[in-house]
Amino acid sequence: MSSLYVRDKFRGWFADPAITAICEYHDTINLGDHPSTSLYFTAEFDVDYYERLTICNGRTVSEEGSVEIIFSGLPGRGDSTVITAAEAVSDLVMRMADPAGKLTLFQASPPEEFSYGDADDRYRVAITIEYRYYK
Repeated sequence: MSSLYVRDKFRGWFADPAITAICEYHDTINLGDHPSTSLYFTAEFDVDYYERLTICNGRTVSEEGSVEIIFSGLPGRGDSTVITAAEAVSDLVMRMADPAGKLTLFQASPPEEFSYGDADDRYRVAITIEYRYYK
């Protein structure tokens, strides 16, 4: 599970007007409802590496992880709309910067079919963004 700082920073970036003009973000973590809109995205946070460091007699934490941004569109409509939104939002997120310098973004994966090509209740595509956080 990613630090609250990482989660809050990403949630703030997802609320940027340039991003919401493309696709709405809905935080679905530990919330029971999923939006009924035709296209939206949510995120899952994962830590790959965590270490306590001592630098110049001070203690700090290094956390590396990924944020999987999951885009959901209506089933039976093809993949173009969902992938276009995913790529555009990913490009904008990768341009974001943490003014405090604690959170750095490294790379974004290409879109992957999250729903394995099935069109059940939603067609889903995910893009993974890798990050490093120093506390």
